[in-house]
Amino acid sequence: MWYLTGFDKPIKQRKTRKTYRNPIIQAREIALEIHLKELTQGQMARKLGCSLSRVSQMLHLLKLPEEKQREIEALGDHWDRRVVTERRLRGR
Repeated sequence: MWYLTGFDKPIKQRKTRKTYRNPIIQAREIALEIHLKELTQGQMARKLGCSLSRVSQMLHLLKLPEEKQREIEALGDHWDRRVVTERRLRGR
């Protein structure tokens, strides 16, 4: 005989809210990392685990007018992990 014990019911999982990087802040960090470590865009892409075209797209954001960059940057960055941290910069 089959008894329902409660273990066969689907467990309702909490949905975790995804957070995304601010693209301007991320692009500046990528550009800084490329400059400091003298990397190519391809090397940076491999380091980040993304495509070369994605790195190129991010860097092209820095060609936007300063006013637009400031507007986008003002939205904030809601992700704790950074490509370049202040601690790593001070160590150079």
